[in-house]
Amino acid sequence: METTLEQFKRYISNNAGACTTTRADKSLDVRSIGDVLVDVTRAGFTPHALDFFSSLVNQRETSEFINKFKRGDIVNVTEGRPSMQARVRLAVADNSSEHTERNLAGLLRAKELADAVEAGTLVGSTGQKIQKIIHIGIGGSFLGPALLSDFFSLSCESRLHVEFVSSLDGVSLDRALASSDPETTMCVVVSQSFSTWETLANGRKVKQWLQNQVGDRAVEQQFFAVTAEAEKAMQWGLSEECVIVFPDGLGGRFSLWSAVSLSVVLQFGWEHFHAFVCGGALVDRNVDAMKADSPLLAMTLFQMINMHLRGCKGLSVSAYNSMLRKVTPWMQQLEMESNGKVWRKDGSVDYSVVAPIVFGQQGTDCQHAYYQMLHQGSDVVPAELIGVVDAKFPEETKYQLANMLAQVRTFSEGAGDETEDAAYRILNGGRPTMAFVLKNTTPAALGTLLALFEYRTILHGHLSGVNSFDQFGVEHGKTLIQPVLDEFSGSRASSDQLVDLLKNLL
Repeated sequence: METTLEQFKRYISNNAGACTTTRADKSLDVRSIGDVLVDVTRAGFTPHALDFFSSLVNQRETSEFINKFKRGDIVNVTEGRPSMQARVRLAVADNSSEHTERNLAGLLRAKELADAVEAGTLVGSTGQKIQKIIHIGIGGSFLGPALLSDFFSLSCESRLHVEFVSSLDGVSLDRALASSDPETTMCVVVSQSFSTWETLANGRKVKQWLQNQVGDRAVEQQFFAVTAEAEKAMQWGLSEECVIVFPDGLGGRFSLWSAVSLSVVLQFGWEHFHAFVCGGALVDRNVDAMKADSPLLAMTLFQMINMHLRGCKGLSVSAYNSMLRKVTPWMQQLEMESNGKVWRKDGSVDYSVVAPIVFGQQGTDCQHAYYQMLHQGSDVVPAELIGVVDAKFPEETKYQLANMLAQVRTFSEGAGDETEDAAYRILNGGRPTMAFVLKNTTPAALGTLLALFEYRTILHGHLSGVNSFDQFGVEHGKTLIQPVLDEFSGSRASSDQLVDLLKNLL
């Protein structure tokens, strides 16, 4: 019996002409879900392909996978874990008390802490009100919360100043501490395993800073950990009251919906974070039967045709609002850590590309950096452009969206005429492109957008036979840190020439 992917590949092989188009297809519509518009008219596929893909995705096996994912059943088959974000989103949106202790306790604790800080009942050890947070984390414990913090600032009043520290180079943390008052600063250390090397090293430095500047009571009252491993955090010296727990099945790149975003809840309040989660839950409620007009269906087909038919290896992601610029590194982790694997769930190896190499930055900056290559380079690189309607800056928003649409049209339609223009002025067009527009700057709009991207990655991985929920390549590298440090110190022999040279510099 053919797998879903085999059916898809057979279809695109037999219908390549009907499957792809190099210009805007006006028979396709701009789709909408919540406060997000999704323009698929230049995505490079036809309604025929979309209809077939809809029938494929709604087959029993894929429908069962989506239902298992939403229920919080085990979908991470290599590690025997669920992926809990859909279940948590729906429970929060519905104010459900089901499994509250196990799945939502961390978020409820985050709400309590935010309310206490705002009310002035949670203060520093000297009695002064908390005014700043230093958030320490890396990967999903940093990228998601930092993205939310930036975007929420467009429409939500900030109660506190938050600085995010991920690097172990010493510079960013030293600068954060230099601008902080130890009597009014709270530290939030985020690590799913509570064994992440960089995070704990930076955490120890802040812990020592608080002890030296104020005393042990500052650590007891102003230092919090967010983790799935509460025992490890308490063994590290924190009290149970200062450890906020989230489910082990809600970590890493999918964790921004959880207490991992404690700093964002503290900064803006529970109401706004709740709205963000509800925006994501809107997508959860619309994935059960994906018809041809589903935005998510079109997004997933876009990715699969680009990877499996066109053989594209890259994906440009650019946001036309500076407060959404962190969406690109967030999506880098989402796509490449989830689906950057040749091993399939059935144990086979397949070297066809599933995860694109995601790159990009702020939209207008991209135009002056690498869009030239996208327009006239030898490789066809799909592009996703994201615009934001910001009512506070109407004229600037028009200019930003005009820039975005000008690039979208050029990617699709090209420019120049071979009979009239010199070759170097000709842009061939035909670049597969999708445009997204947030109708406003609310947290709910962002929640819907990120949940769409998340589902697209997971669905594409599943259809391609990939387990999108593990990351063994990342984890192995962490095990080599201590041996290298031992080689630097001389306690372990080294045959690495670079290590020998570095020892003279360290």
